Amino acid sequence: WYQRRVRGFVVCRGIEVAVPEVEERFRVADLYRNNTPRLLCGYSPHHFDKLDKSVFCLDNSAKSAGFLEALLSDSWRKFQAGAFLYQYENFGLDRDWFQESFNVLEKVNLDYSSLLN
Repeated sequence: WYQRRVRGFVVCRGIEVAVPEVEERFRVADLYRNNTPRLLCGYSPHHFDKLDKSVFCLDNSAKSAGFLEALLSDSWRKFQAGAFLYQYENFGLDRDWFQESFNVLEKVNLDYSSLLN
């Protein structure tokens, strides 16, 4: 039996997912206490919820709240500008779908941030 403490777990799913690039983004030392990433990465060629590619990250770090906030702000700005929406609409993801997703992520961010305070 081998036990290893892990701060983050990333799963990449789908065909042709750029696993090394995704893994590199989550190995940024600033995301972790003591600047020591302890990350476990996995890959599965199986699709999730009919999506060609998806990435899931589970993290146990207080710094992830700031990372999530920055990600939401940047994504919201791009969404408001209409960036890439026409490409997503070709696959059935309309503005309502994005709006609902942003609402869910904002709730997650608020809940997580309240746990840290």
